[in-house]
Amino acid sequence: MNYQNAGSALLSGAGVKIGVRIGICLVDIAATSGVGSVALEGVFKVTKAASQAWTQGALVYWDDTNKNFTTTSSGNTLAGFAFEPVGSGAGETTGYVKLNA
Repeated sequence: MNYQNAGSALLSGAGVKIGVRIGICLVDIAATSGVGSVALEGVFKVTKAASQAWTQGALVYWDDTNKNFTTTSSGNTLAGFAFEPVGSGAGETTGYVKLNA
């Protein structure tokens, strides 16, 4: 879908909250009134909350404050589920999320 950005610039691969849905930017989108493609379904490599392990199938949420994905539900928006497990080590800063369709 085409997304009209009302906030800060977004890089390709970034998560973005669109109402109650979470999408992934497919291109860089300029700040304030830039328009660009955003995917609302599929499996994507994303930035996850630091020091957080994910089990395969765990629900994953978008943290719009910290601009990352997390398994913490409180105050965050459901994005989908962990497509594969990932550890909590310092170097494990990404994971794969299957967005809710």
